[in-house]
Amino acid sequence: MALNSENLFLNRAKIVMKIMGVWIPPPNESIISKIYKFIMMFFQYLILLFLIIYVFQMWGDLDAVSQAFYVLFTQASLCFKVTVFLVNKNMLMQLLKQMKSDIFAPKSAEHESILILYASKIKRLLLMFMIAAQTTCALWALKPLFDDVGSRKFPIDMWMPVTSENSPQYELGFVFQFVTITISAYMYFGVDSVALSMIMFGCAQIDIVKDKIMTIVSIHDAKEDERKKILQDNHKKLVECVIQHGAIASFIQITENAYHTYLFFQLTGSVGIYCMSALRILVIEWQSMQFFSIVSYLFVITSQLFIFCWCGHELTATSEDLHTVMYKCLWYEQDLKFKRDLCFAMMRMSRPMIFRAGHYVMLSRQTFVAILRMSYSYFAVLNQTKKNVVLIYKKTFSILMMQARKARYLTIFLVAAANVNVMEWCIIPLLHQEEPRTFPYTMWMPVDTQKSPDYQLGYFYQVMFGVMCATMFMAIDAFIISSIMFACAQLDIIRDKIQKVQSVELKQGINLTEKYERWRDNNKLFDECITQHQSIIQFVELVESLFHFGIFFQLSGSVGIVCMLGFRLSVEPPNTYEFYSLLNYMVNMLAQVYFYCWSGNELTKRSQDLRNELYLSQWYEQDASFRKKLPFAMECMKKPILFKAGHFITLSRPTFVSILRCSYSYFALLNQVNNKQ
Repeated sequence: MALNSENLFLNRAKIVMKIMGVWIPPPNESIISKIYKFIMMFFQYLILLFLIIYVFQMWGDLDAVSQAFYVLFTQASLCFKVTVFLVNKNMLMQLLKQMKSDIFAPKSAEHESILILYASKIKRLLLMFMIAAQTTCALWALKPLFDDVGSRKFPIDMWMPVTSENSPQYELGFVFQFVTITISAYMYFGVDSVALSMIMFGCAQIDIVKDKIMTIVSIHDAKEDERKKILQDNHKKLVECVIQHGAIASFIQITENAYHTYLFFQLTGSVGIYCMSALRILVIEWQSMQFFSIVSYLFVITSQLFIFCWCGHELTATSEDLHTVMYKCLWYEQDLKFKRDLCFAMMRMSRPMIFRAGHYVMLSRQTFVAILRMSYSYFAVLNQTKKNVVLIYKKTFSILMMQARKARYLTIFLVAAANVNVMEWCIIPLLHQEEPRTFPYTMWMPVDTQKSPDYQLGYFYQVMFGVMCATMFMAIDAFIISSIMFACAQLDIIRDKIQKVQSVELKQGINLTEKYERWRDNNKLFDECITQHQSIIQFVELVESLFHFGIFFQLSGSVGIVCMLGFRLSVEPPNTYEFYSLLNYMVNMLAQVYFYCWSGNELTKRSQDLRNELYLSQWYEQDASFRKKLPFAMECMKKPILFKAGHFITLSRPTFVSILRCSYSYFALLNQVNNKQ
């Protein structure tokens, strides 16, 4: 019985992919089979969608993104591979047809042993890959049971439409993730098995060509009447070898055309996978199940990448050796026709067969080493960047949090104090038992206070109006003051960056290379400070242009309000509710004005300190580029950042004192006039 090359190389892949529903469908595919295929692909793309949503949610968190990125790429690669596989099913059918053709059929037991040898090689490698992949899936499933004891978590960090806190939602989500990821591993195995088996089948056919050419019979001891027949048979073998070599080249080209896109996607993405996986290994404990799962995953990716590159290298090396084998045959005993055809064949066979991913990246051992080196280079840069980002981010975050905490407390104080004052005004009419009834605020109202429910409706209207006005008033003030404090925080961040300028003093024992690296880093940091300072100036100018008129109106009006409140307090009996409500209102107004002036003063003070901070840095140890930019920066920072109300009144502590003095002067004048009357 003739050896079936298709079953020999692809029997495992066919079984797995038929179970997964993604193998070449028969001409009369049933509706059930189509629905099953759709469901299997739908769940794979659903997992991909959940991972993408999670990455967008966690964007900015390097640890969380790196943890999800390698799973995201793996799933994206699988979906792309299976989609390409299904789209190019006609090419696969053409390849399977060629595998069954007579030209590739084994002609001897030696040919069958060659096919079995290469099929065994690729099957052993793919079996190792499959076992490693399923082991990784099992470790992912065990991670929540060992690393997250006491808290329910899913095996893979991704967005899920169910919560892990409730049952049976958690159990259903857990099973869904585990089953889907396991199916993904089997699909990975099936799709990769097809492409790799095709390449190894090409290698086996090249070895069969070598075996055929080495069976050229010598005519040295042949009789005269037998020589002609031997020469004809030898030439026939040569022609068969040439035809078979051309068929192999065509077979490999079709394989490359069918699968080069996802191979290129796999190779290029492997660089990022190595970087992110190695980065995760550095930040997790080695005793955890997650550590072993990532190590296992790295082994899977490495073995997968190695198998691809090894198969491509075997194809190239085997085809390169064909030229030498041709030379080793007994060509010198053959006739002129044989020698002429052999010469043309050797000229063609001197060009090796190269399998390229994306029609560009050659699959070879050198490519495998290059990917590992490139991955390590990017990993080293990413790891160093992560260290710097973590250090700067923690300091920056603490600065922003400190100013944000101040702004939060300030907002709470202003809103709470304003609403307490409003409640006081609202309670006063209820405490007075005498007639007639009054509203909280003295104003014209279109209702009569002596009628019900007119009085209750008017009272409720004024209460709600007062609460909303107070909240909106203080919210706007808090927003403006918080914007100024944000600019203060950014100036503090610049100060922190300036303090991070590294020393390059020679007596520290640093070498010349490290010296140039520090100069480069210091220049980059200085450029960031200059750019950030310019952005802060633009930000403050924008805030000032938006709110300067309202702040000016409030500061100038505060003089009259404080004056009138002081006058009212001087004539109001101190043991009444009105006295304490007026006193509370004055405190609110003064606090409001003070916070404006305080925040503006902080902005000016911090901008002035930048110049001194630059001078105190180790600028004298920097290169010429740093020192050339330093005078321009210091000259610009010599002018402090001022926030002006109405583009005229600077928000500062002296301004607050001036408002108090002016208010007291008007109050004294008003009080004197009242006493004379």
